[in-house]
Amino acid sequence: MTAAPGMARLVGEGWALGVFQQDGGLVLGIPVESGHRSFGFEFAISARDLAVLESDPYRRKALDFILHETLQPRLTRGDHAGLAPEVQPIIATVLHGTQTQLEQAINAAPNPAYIRHRLREAGFSTPYDKRADGL
Repeated sequence: MTAAPGMARLVGEGWALGVFQQDGGLVLGIPVESGHRSFGFEFAISARDLAVLESDPYRRKALDFILHETLQPRLTRGDHAGLAPEVQPIIATVLHGTQTQLEQAINAAPNPAYIRHRLREAGFSTPYDKRADGL
């Protein structure tokens, strides 16, 4: 996802989740693809959210993967409107919740095992990687 004219990219690169400065505000942009369809979703965020996205790569990747898995079915259905009330609580929990709340957000997302797999591929271990029973 690239910055449109009048926007400056502050976080992220390429087609990963990014934060953009636009008209004095901050916008979280996430590109989602499904088959031949692709769409860039945008959500307003705060300076506090930006600070976490800049300083905590695990939470940034977790948010990227959770939102992708949450938004991809919406893209497939062509259901792009009115997502902020559904997505803003996810953003708040992933960025500002406790570690337990973050793990609960991963568990509540579509395909939590795939999200954990992608986090491991990105070089992060998850609390589930440390369990003796391997679950």
